[in-house]
Amino acid sequence: MTPLRPDLLALVFAAVSTAAVAWSSGAMQADATLTEACARNEAATYLTSQPRRAELHAQQWQVSDGHDTAWIDARTGQLLEIEFAAR
Repeated sequence: MTPLRPDLLALVFAAVSTAAVAWSSGAMQADATLTEACARNEAATYLTSQPRRAELHAQQWQVSDGHDTAWIDARTGQLLEIEFAAR
């Protein structure tokens, strides 16, 4: 019988532990999208007033305060676009 190579065993252990950590943190989950509350909180940073409504459109949250609108990526939470209303 061939003895196990320590480098191969270490590689397998590293791959399994990396996959376990990624899965437990949600990185590999297909439905990992921001909740409405998280989208409102992120948009509140950029809007001039408190967000009044939030709607999910094709993996993007549209959050509005009644005047301005922020578009937030539903997967990453990053600001994609902000539309300021003429006042």
